[in-house]
Amino acid sequence: MRVYVASVFLFLGLSGFLIAQPQHSKIFKTTPDELQEMFSENELAASEKLSGKLIEITGIITSVGKTMGEPYVSLDINHRFFSATMFVKNSEIKALSKLKKGEAISVICKKVSYTISPTGENCTIKKQK
Repeated sequence: MRVYVASVFLFLGLSGFLIAQPQHSKIFKTTPDELQEMFSENELAASEKLSGKLIEITGIITSVGKTMGEPYVSLDINHRFFSATMFVKNSEIKALSKLKKGEAISVICKKVSYTISPTGENCTIKKQK
């Protein structure tokens, strides 16, 4: 009986290691310019550094709109022609519609990738205090 009970506790204790835990335990805080620099220097290293983290990006709005049905907010980067585009969840449209060009904002994205400039996916607007 003791061996059986010990085996059950051992199994239950180890099974906690086998269950996938959420990977978003940390928030990586940055700016659009810092993201642009990180990805420009080494796209692979930047992707690895951000993998499994929520990314909070704080910047100045250059535009707000929709493209192919997806709402977005663009943030200024130190580039003449491009900006960082953060695609926002549809549930954020009401908050997004109140934003204006030139305002400071923070968005929290589940993923950031890079083409010509940083692009956030599945983002929410951080509530301002």
